[in-house]
Amino acid sequence: MRTVRMPHPVDLVPGVKQAWNALRTTIDEAVPDLSDGEAAARALTEAAAHAEDVTDRIWDQAAKHFDQQELAAILLSAVLADAIDRLSTVTRQSKGMS
Repeated sequence: MRTVRMPHPVDLVPGVKQAWNALRTTIDEAVPDLSDGEAAARALTEAAAHAEDVTDRIWDQAAKHFDQQELAAILLSAVLADAIDRLSTVTRQSKGMS
C-alpha cells in the first residue's frame, strides 16, 4: 500500500505557483539571447541550485556584472527553486511546478 502524502506545499500557499510559473516563462523566453551578465547569472544559479562547487571562475564572472545585493538575490532564487524541487520529491509530486 502506498502512503498518501500531502499536496505539494507550493500548491497550499496562494499565489506561489502562479509567480513561479510566470518567472519560469520569463526566463525561458529570454534564454536564447543571453547577455554576458545573464550567462554569468545562469552559471552561478546552476552551480548553486545543483549543490555544485561554485568555482572562483563562476563567482568572478558573476561578480563582474552584479553587486552583492544582486548576487544574493540570484543565489536565494536558485536555492528556492532547488527547495521547490526537493519538496516535490518529498511529497512525491512531479518535478517542478508546471
